[in-house]
Amino acid sequence: GDFTISPASIEVGGKTINSNSLKIKVEKRTSNTNRNTGGGNTSSTSDQIGDDDVSLRTIVSNRNTYQGEQIIVTNRLYTKIGVSNLSMEKSPSYEGFWSKSLQDKNNQLQQHEEIIDGERYVVADISKYALFAQKSGKLTIEPTELKCVAQVQTQSKRRRSRDPFEDFFNDPFFNRNIKNVDVFLKSKKIDINVKPLPQVGKPESFTGAVGTFSFKSEIDHDTITTNDAINLSLKLSGVGNLELINPPKINFPPDFETYEPKINNRISTSSNGVSGSKTIEYLAIARNPGDFNIDALEFSYFNPANGNYYTIKTDGYKLHITK
Repeated sequence: GDFTISPASIEVGGKTINSNSLKIKVEKRTSNTNRNTGGGNTSSTSDQIGDDDVSLRTIVSNRNTYQGEQIIVTNRLYTKIGVSNLSMEKSPSYEGFWSKSLQDKNNQLQQHEEIIDGERYVVADISKYALFAQKSGKLTIEPTELKCVAQVQTQSKRRRSRDPFEDFFNDPFFNRNIKNVDVFLKSKKIDINVKPLPQVGKPESFTGAVGTFSFKSEIDHDTITTNDAINLSLKLSGVGNLELINPPKINFPPDFETYEPKINNRISTSSNGVSGSKTIEYLAIARNPGDFNIDALEFSYFNPANGNYYTIKTDGYKLHITK
């Protein structure tokens, strides 16, 4: 129908200023758009797209997790027809989670084929994240929205492409019976049950590490002269929330001048999640001669696989400082 947007008005210096009005003519849409929630069985005509032709699904590795435990969330596109011009209309929203992307933005989408209910689909992971819940309770992963252009046959018998992402539709031979249709895809929201970490058996040295880890310390010298420096390093390695872990603090004797530690994160990401190491290097300068001790260190973590806490202890160090 025909619609009119009335003028807008504003008062400036005691005077009212009006904008122009706008007349809008709205025509009935002739091309079909798809707001897919991932998993319909709507049939499609020669120039329409059914819910089973292309869909966007959010896949979660674990919906019943511990606070701080790593889970993998994948937004995956399934298609039986040619698609192009993929653009994220609404990026994934992970409120209540710390997130890290597991994909290289510069790499092309990796594709593979799957047979679902006897139908052949080309599958591509649009995005993949490692999530770490920062609080317990019910958390919701909001839907992801994606816009793309689908190429469909206008004849009753649709031409199928072996690679729907291949840009062969610029060929005039194929374009004769091809129609471009804008498609809007929307995944379903997913609720995650986040369990609090158990209080029973929690070590005093626990600072929030969740996963599986190893821990060790090294010192470069145990005998030096005054005004010389020692380097003491801690290395934490494993799989889990490495970047969120507070390492143990070293209590140097008051006769040592200390500086802020240098932290080096070597984090790697893969389809399996986040892993790597965190190295903390301490520099301390001895100002007085004598014999000193650096106490042994403890590092504790929670393993969500079996629900147990573990504590790793390092040896203490005896230092001899000569004048």
